[in-house]
Amino acid sequence: MYRDTTYKDKMIVLKEWGPDIFDAIKKDLKNEHLKQDYVFAKKYLGGKPAQKITLEELVQGYYDAVEKEEQGEKIAEFIANRWMLKVSDVYGLFEKELTRIQPDFTEIAELPEKTADELISKSIAEFGAPKTYLFAVINSVAFSQKKFNELRDRAKADRSKQQEELSKLNEKTSFESLKKEYESNLAKLEEKYEKKLQGLEKKYQNDVSTLKKQISTLSKKLNG
Repeated sequence: MYRDTTYKDKMIVLKEWGPDIFDAIKKDLKNEHLKQDYVFAKKYLGGKPAQKITLEELVQGYYDAVEKEEQGEKIAEFIANRWMLKVSDVYGLFEKELTRIQPDFTEIAELPEKTADELISKSIAEFGAPKTYLFAVINSVAFSQKKFNELRDRAKADRSKQQEELSKLNEKTSFESLKKEYESNLAKLEEKYEKKLQGLEKKYQNDVSTLKKQISTLSKKLNG
């Protein structure tokens, strides 16, 4: 389906997956490309220091370049190749499985549905649906449009589930943090009032002792 698709068009197809793609390569872009290409950094990222650029800004900046620049295809290919370097394990699985079908697997026009299902299942089990889908599009794997659509839908569903689980984890972490802060403040208050009570108790004991002495002295005077 994506065999004759340009890198630029692939990146546009995957635009909603931009954060996933750039999250994997953000360190490389910040430490290398953006430090070396000042003109690009100034034009698309406002000349902001690389380490202060957010993921959202990175995605927006590079996608603006892909869509607006005359060299958009080269920029898209650069991003795709950077990402592919991060998923060599996925490439290894596909290469192994596809070579069994045809030694020169780049010549495969379209994989049979059953073979595609088996390959997709293996990749999802090992790397997850989102990464499998991104790899399949960027690397132009010979799936039918039907299989790409199914894989895309599975990837979206899995991503939504992951985001929901992450949200719950963040809520739990936030609650635990709040609970610890409350317990810490409570312990400080308890310690503060415990010391205050100890002071009052000591004063009370001193006052009682003084009062007893006064009563004893008064009693002696009265009886004397």
